[in-house]
Amino acid sequence: MKKTFLILYIFICLMSIACIPINLFLWNMPEWIMLVFGCGIIFLTALLLRQKGKKVLKFFAVLFTVLVVSVSLFGSYCNPYWNSLIFKSNVDYHSESFDGRLSSREALKDLHYAMKYLKKLHPVFYKGMPQDIKEKYEDIRKKMKQSDEFTVHDLNQDIEAIFSMIGDGHTFVLGNYSDNRYLKNNVEWERDNCRLIAVNKKTVEQLLVEKADIYSFDAPSWERKLMAFDLISVYGLRYLGFSLVDGVEYTYETEDGKRNTIICSDEDFVSSEEYQALSSGEEDGAQEFVRYELDEEKSLAVLTLDECIYNDEYTDCIKEMFTKIKQKGIHNVAVDLRNNGGGDDSVAFEFIKYLNSDSYHCMTYQQRLGIFQTPLPDSFTENERYESLTFDGQLYILTSESTFSSAMAFAQYIKDNQLGILIGESPGNDPNGYGEVAAFQLPNSKLCMQISTKQFYRADRDCEDNLVLPDIPCDADKAEEKLNLILN
Repeated sequence: MKKTFLILYIFICLMSIACIPINLFLWNMPEWIMLVFGCGIIFLTALLLRQKGKKVLKFFAVLFTVLVVSVSLFGSYCNPYWNSLIFKSNVDYHSESFDGRLSSREALKDLHYAMKYLKKLHPVFYKGMPQDIKEKYEDIRKKMKQSDEFTVHDLNQDIEAIFSMIGDGHTFVLGNYSDNRYLKNNVEWERDNCRLIAVNKKTVEQLLVEKADIYSFDAPSWERKLMAFDLISVYGLRYLGFSLVDGVEYTYETEDGKRNTIICSDEDFVSSEEYQALSSGEEDGAQEFVRYELDEEKSLAVLTLDECIYNDEYTDCIKEMFTKIKQKGIHNVAVDLRNNGGGDDSVAFEFIKYLNSDSYHCMTYQQRLGIFQTPLPDSFTENERYESLTFDGQLYILTSESTFSSAMAFAQYIKDNQLGILIGESPGNDPNGYGEVAAFQLPNSKLCMQISTKQFYRADRDCEDNLVLPDIPCDADKAEEKLNLILN
């Protein structure tokens, strides 16, 4: 009997621990499964203790039980990535159809699922749900109970109305529809630097105010980016309340200030593949995410970084660049982050190793771990410089409203540590905001949900600016022109 209990005990302990990586990489499962495993392990431990045997072995059995149960419960209830899609492969991220019907019960289940993980993961909810968010949630829950059915996009707007109250551009719910289509005219407008002024005679500024509750953003500029994307897609327009039945009137302004109006109908919208083909036709083929150019006449090296990806391609590229800078005696370096939506902060740390600084301050954070929150560390960091390739010239960072997340952090480290000069527009999110997301899909609508797990604090703790402000402000597309004026 003792041997049977021991084998069963070991098996359940191993299964309990194995559920954590299984959940992270393969399948979702409810947290209560780990509670069941924990109770089973404790029960078997109690039976084992009743068997005859050495006290030392019983002591280690109790110790092992405490360890396994603690790891199992922490790995589910305090794990920010439990049931997240972040580490899973072969996931279909497409939502149910835009007009797909959900029963009141199904909509409530999705709402409950969204709020469950929002309360579990987001730092804002660490000490409970803020009163204004609670009231909004109760209003929407009451509306759902009183309705017979919901559409997927109705649910999207209702849940986003709750999420938007946090003021976090990393935390949102959105529909990802496989049959969405995009306005082909926009390719030409972007090529000619045209600016959208109004849709159906309603100005973009009016729309930004009216629709602020269905977008999550730190900075108003980021809401503008999100809305601009929706205004050129079929489902984005419908999300904003526009219909293509009688056409949609677009008013745009050309680079020389002339305003034009055009009515676009359903046939003017093309598939994602066609739209990408039209867009790529305006460029000279695909480009690497990181690349550089040297201009010896201006004594300038320009590093263009379109994504914050820390890999061999990135490290090899900047090492090669700084090697040539050293060989050719280049005195100025510019980093173009204007089209960079973020990624890994390590790209900034690696870059700073080439700068003449012994130490610097970086962003710090507290991470939500269920009922726990990690302590706030010191922001001071020793710089492990590459001595033989240290750059001692002038550094410039080019930024735009599209500079987001880790790209914003890159610009922030340079500015807050006085390592260079920022030119362009303020990046699109708050340096004292949130990030490090976990991603999910709502069970019935299949809407995609992303929730921040960390609260960040700016490198310069004394700075009270809500954004990383450029030293030389200008329109993003004029940043290179400003840089050239400085160098001439």
